[in-house]
Amino acid sequence: MLCFNFLPKMTSFAMTISRTHCVLFFGLFFSLVSSTCFAPNGTAQNNDPGAAPCSSDPTSPLRNTCCHTKWENPSGGDLKFGPTQDTCLPNGLCENKGVSTKEGEEQPPWTRYYRVFCTNENWDGCLNVCSTGSYDTNVAQITPCDGTNSSSTWCCGDTTDCCSPENNITAISIAEVFGTTASATSAPSSTNTVSPNGSKAHHLSRGAKAGIIIGSILGACILLALGFYAGRRMKARRNQQELDGTQKTREYHVGSKPISHELDSAAQTPELPEKDKGLTHLELA
Repeated sequence: MLCFNFLPKMTSFAMTISRTHCVLFFGLFFSLVSSTCFAPNGTAQNNDPGAAPCSSDPTSPLRNTCCHTKWENPSGGDLKFGPTQDTCLPNGLCENKGVSTKEGEEQPPWTRYYRVFCTNENWDGCLNVCSTGSYDTNVAQITPCDGTNSSSTWCCGDTTDCCSPENNITAISIAEVFGTTASATSAPSSTNTVSPNGSKAHHLSRGAKAGIIIGSILGACILLALGFYAGRRMKARRNQQELDGTQKTREYHVGSKPISHELDSAAQTPELPEKDKGLTHLELA
């Protein structure tokens, strides 16, 4: 009985969750999915608070590209106030500017370029360059051959050694605007594995993971709603049984009372037969 008394309260609470919290779950889920950034090896960068998608516009070619745009110190700021923000470039790279007057780490103003992260674990829709070997777990610095952010050829690392004719075999070609043409290509014998839409078959895509999580949340909401409905039906049935029992009790008490009075009255006032009454009068005479 204690369980039945507790069930309506539990199901009422469950219905509150199904109506309100499911919406919050979906909002939180999509927020987490859209803001998680991954290294080229598929590792989620949850401990990197500065990384964020370059665009929230679903039609933008940079919607999957992550740069360090969430640092509080603006682009070109002093390193003594913390890391400086990146600027997302149209070619899919991240530009970082800054200066440092921090004691022991003094540096003149700089402009550097990086391949940072991607919102897709398999790197679909991202500029997948300088992402093999020692570069597959973290950010990779990449240097333009002509010194500008619109250069057509780049080198992995902080030098332009690959730009010289004898080393041109390792140079990387990147389009000025990501997604307009083949965003990154290399010579056939290049030592760099370069692909604008590189994938890793052993990882589930973000869409597949999203489907699994959405299905789980929907299933939980449906179960909570069914629990609430079952609790309401059980409570209604119990209330009806209590009401029927009360009505039967009333009918018994009301119906038995007049019968009891009639029996008592008959027992208290017995009448003698007419014959016995006549004999009594003669004996008196």
